[in-house]
Amino acid sequence: MTSKIQDSTLNVFNPGTNESAGSVDFTSNDEIEKILFLSAKDRSWSELSIIKRVKKLKEFRRHVRDSIDEIVDTIISETGKKPVEAFTEIFVCLESMRSLSSIAPETLVDQVRGAGMLSLFKRARVVFEPMGTAAVISPWNYPLILPLCASFEALLAGNNVVLKPSEQTPLTSTLLKKIWNRSMPEHRDTFQVVIGLGDAAEKVIASPNIDVVCFTGSTKVGRKVAVQCATLLKPAILEMGGVDPMVVMDDANIERAIKAITWGSFSNAGQTCISTERVYVQSSIFNDVVSRLRDEVSRLSSGPNPENKVGAICTSQNLDKIKQHIKDSDSKEIIAGSSVTEDAMFVAPTILVEPNPSSSINTEETFGPVVCLYRYDNDDEAVSMANKGSYNLSASVFGKKKKRVEYFVKNLSAGSISVNDVQTQYGIASIPFGGTGKSGIGRRHGREGLLAYTNHKSIVSNTFSFSRELWWYDLQSSYFRIAR
Repeated sequence: MTSKIQDSTLNVFNPGTNESAGSVDFTSNDEIEKILFLSAKDRSWSELSIIKRVKKLKEFRRHVRDSIDEIVDTIISETGKKPVEAFTEIFVCLESMRSLSSIAPETLVDQVRGAGMLSLFKRARVVFEPMGTAAVISPWNYPLILPLCASFEALLAGNNVVLKPSEQTPLTSTLLKKIWNRSMPEHRDTFQVVIGLGDAAEKVIASPNIDVVCFTGSTKVGRKVAVQCATLLKPAILEMGGVDPMVVMDDANIERAIKAITWGSFSNAGQTCISTERVYVQSSIFNDVVSRLRDEVSRLSSGPNPENKVGAICTSQNLDKIKQHIKDSDSKEIIAGSSVTEDAMFVAPTILVEPNPSSSINTEETFGPVVCLYRYDNDDEAVSMANKGSYNLSASVFGKKKKRVEYFVKNLSAGSISVNDVQTQYGIASIPFGGTGKSGIGRRHGREGLLAYTNHKSIVSNTFSFSRELWWYDLQSSYFRIAR
């Protein structure tokens, strides 16, 4: 673990260096109850107009931007990420906050709807009201992007937020709360943070003061959250695991595809929900792709030093799983870069050439710097192979012929698809993000993500002061004759 428990304190360590990153106290049960009570009681945020909320959140964004160095240092200290990866978290957050702020007013404004054959006498509109308080449960792999972006969407929609970050990486969320308090002293209760283990998350979700839940994490834990929310009849947004495929056609820009496979599989040490884990390469170029990837991987290494491009594995449990997946893969060939000693929290960037399709590396989320290569002969075969399993988060396609590319776009099962690109879709906050099947329920980002945190209230107004309607009791006989 990157954190260790001592009494009621979480001591956090950098998994790459084993140096202390800091400590934070657990939120006691009494404190959790108080936070939940205050969050439900305080409606000063929801009573603001969307324009005023946007204005205030722009000020919060400015404070986040001004705290870049402190945030980067905190992320690195508790995850072992490379500085460029920590900075990318901030860049994505700032861009998401900017983009969502720009679309929020027109998304959340009342919408006029047609009243059909009753339009002469009725006016219809839809009002998007805040749900109340949103619980945001976030994981350890992106300790800034995942809690901040989800919380920001909920706040834009007018909700209060109670954030429960992973116990492995609590320091970044603790810092976010400090930044919020500095920028929003009059709305301290609007955004709250609870520090604890899984039981703390269960307690937050179970509270009658929580109206909607946003969970990001593994499918295993996500199922438990889904069951708990279903029992309580609470709406839930679930963004869970992926075993994302990439298809490389024979007319693809091979150099770009090679670079995309390398970065898409090994960045953040593969600990990304939309990391490329399976690559299907057309048979005619398969050997060439393997050869070029061998050269690429030979120049990559994992470790704590600046020359090591691949950073640390965050948790010992994940490290054990990655190693076991590689061991059990039954691959025809294993191509690996270099790494520091085996005792450290690092895994060499690894390519598995044609592992057993039934092995765990191909059917479960590995969440490490490992990618599988398979060959295919025709497009139907590639789609069939890529769609095996029930993880449908994202996919990517590399090729030039538009008709073939569109075939893959239409037939690959995924919540988002990148064409001649990889992972970039998450950084475009104007489009919805999410998966189906084992990869989740609901959408984040875009208009869809904002509306997911609202109750849709329909309002119908009568425009004339007639004493009665044609279908009311007094006139029903006339209505019946006319209607027939």
